[in-house]
Amino acid sequence: MFNFKNKNLFASLSDKSNSNLVKYIYYNNLDDISYKYKLDKKPNLKKYKTSKNNTYKYIVPGILKSHSIHSQKNDNTSGHEEIVDFDIIYAAEGADNKDKEFLEDKNQLHTDNKTNLVGRLRWIYVYEALSDPVFNQIAKEFVTSFNKQIKKTSDLKQIHKQLMEYLSKYLNNKEAKIYSYNNNNITIFDEYAIKRHNKLQSQNERILYFAISLLNYIYFNHTDSLIYQGMLKNPDGDNFGDFQVKLDINSYKYNIGGYSSYQIQYTKKEVDKKDEENPTLLRVKLSPSQNNYLFESANELFSISRSKRVVNKNVLFVLWVIVIGIELLVVFELYRKKDYK
Repeated sequence: MFNFKNKNLFASLSDKSNSNLVKYIYYNNLDDISYKYKLDKKPNLKKYKTSKNNTYKYIVPGILKSHSIHSQKNDNTSGHEEIVDFDIIYAAEGADNKDKEFLEDKNQLHTDNKTNLVGRLRWIYVYEALSDPVFNQIAKEFVTSFNKQIKKTSDLKQIHKQLMEYLSKYLNNKEAKIYSYNNNNITIFDEYAIKRHNKLQSQNERILYFAISLLNYIYFNHTDSLIYQGMLKNPDGDNFGDFQVKLDINSYKYNIGGYSSYQIQYTKKEVDKKDEENPTLLRVKLSPSQNNYLFESANELFSISRSKRVVNKNVLFVLWVIVIGIELLVVFELYRKKDYK
């Protein structure tokens, strides 16, 4: 009765949580054992117009589907057959063009297929960041700062363009607060994640993770706000979701999402001088996708909500008063009879 937050007291004695929700992002520990819970197949969430037959659908983070038993298999360097339309793939503009020059062509930065040109984004690394209070504070300050830039506009296309420009500018500024944070327990903030732990393939990929984590922070914490709707708005169409997100990072123009798979290819570039050896270039064969986007449409979305109260603490209080009253009366009667004798 005096368990005011209605938590499982026995579970609190163990390090392991008995809640199936504990692994969900932004789980606030608000579940209450005095209620039953139900799975809502039609949650009260806003649907947005999509490009597919102008229908209205939910918009969800596409990167969520990459978190499964297949995650480690979906790696072009792992020896496993690639699973298409699974991970969110990013690629630099011109990554499939041998005539376009990149800085790494001269520096040979692509040993062991490590390159700035293409890569995969994993939900687990984004989840680590979103679960960290320091990152959440950094993201909160970023959103507060950007919101000041859009006070005088409600044009969602313009807000989207401003957001991506602001985000690119923020991440290209090495004095930004996000670069001053180091945490070896969070992959994207681990200074050894690239060279020692081989979890990230380049500094550009780390920065792209910063960007994706900030965008997902907006998705989960500012639902249906102007910045949220602007982020999901296609700047080149009337739809929401199902489009490539574009960012400029360290002189690379990245397209994020919209690819089903890619293959690393090596090619020789012809040079004009006969005495020079033709350099080997790393390029990428990209396969487009119609449903593998950073924020994509979904026909179904489920949520968990309270169904009905199974324990009424007010009734328990009344019962306790009655029980205590009966005990007092019994004790009083016993002592009264004893004194009389």
